[in-house]
Amino acid sequence: MRDDGAILVTGAAGFLGHAVARELVARGRRVVGTSRDGQGLPEGVEPAPLSLDDGGQAAGDLVRALRPAAVVHLAAMADADACARAPEAARRVNVDAAGQVAAAASAAGARTLYTSSDLVFGGDRAPYAEDDPPAPLGPYMATKADGEAAVLAADPGALVARVALLYGRRRGRRGCFTDVLVERLRRGEQVPLFVDQHRTPLLVDDAAALLCDLLERRAAGRVHVAGPERASRHAHGLALARALGLDPAGCVAARMADVPGLSPRPADASLRIDRLVGLVGRAPLGLAEGCARLAAEADLAGR
Repeated sequence: MRDDGAILVTGAAGFLGHAVARELVARGRRVVGTSRDGQGLPEGVEPAPLSLDDGGQAAGDLVRALRPAAVVHLAAMADADACARAPEAARRVNVDAAGQVAAAASAAGARTLYTSSDLVFGGDRAPYAEDDPPAPLGPYMATKADGEAAVLAADPGALVARVALLYGRRRGRRGCFTDVLVERLRRGEQVPLFVDQHRTPLLVDDAAALLCDLLERRAAGRVHVAGPERASRHAHGLALARALGLDPAGCVAARMADVPGLSPRPADASLRIDRLVGLVGRAPLGLAEGCARLAAEADLAGR
C-alpha cells in the first residue's frame, strides 16, 4: 500500500465500515467513503455516493477515477434472509461487484481488502482454518464464498478477510444485534438466543484495528479475523448482559429450529486465528475484555 493517496472504503456508513473508516482517519489517512447517498459517514471522511446494484460498474468507475492507494471493499448485501429472497440481486452485489472492484483496484495499482464471512463454512468441521474448503448453506454464504474467488481471480495479491460475528456500539447507519439485545433487555423483555449456533465473536472496534493492521502489513490471501474464544449466541448474550449491568435472566435459551422461516446457518462457524496473530503480532480481544470495553462506553451501558 502506498503511503500517499486515499483509501477508498465502500460501505463506510455500515457497522464495520464506519469503524474501519474511523480507524483509518485516526491513523492519519485520507479516506473516501461510500454509501448509497454519500451520507452517514464518520467525521473526516470524504463522501462518495455509490450503489452496487449495477453489478459493480459504478464502483469500478469510482476506483479508476480516484486511483486510491487501497480499496477496503465492505459494501455488501449482508442479510442472509434477504439474500435468500433475492438471490440474483445478492449475486450482483456480493460477487459481480466484488470482482469489478478488485479488477479496477489492481489495474490502478491499489491494494484490495475484501471482507468475507465466517458463514461460508458448513458448520461440521470447526474450528476452521483458512485452507479449509467453504461449504455454504444458503445464497448469502454462497455469494460470499464466490465473492472471495472473484476477488482473488481479479487480483491474486488481494487480502480476503473472513470476519466473524461482530458486536459493539452502533455509530453508522447499521448496527448489530448488540443494540437489539440491549434495548429489549432494558424493556424487561425476554430475548431468545441460540444455544446451538457457535461463533468466535469479536468487538467491532478491534476488528477494524486488525483489518487496518493487515492492510498496513500488506497481507495477502485469506485471513480469519475473529475473537479467540468459541461461544454460543446464548453465552455471548449472557456475557454482554452481565458486562452492561442488565438482567441476564432475559437471555432465554433457544434453538435455530424454533425460528420459522430462518434461512440455514452453520451450527459452528468458529474460526482459527493462528495466521492473524502471526501477521499482526497480537491476539484479538477476548469476549470478557471486549464486553468490558464496550461497557465503558457510558451511553450504551446506560450509566
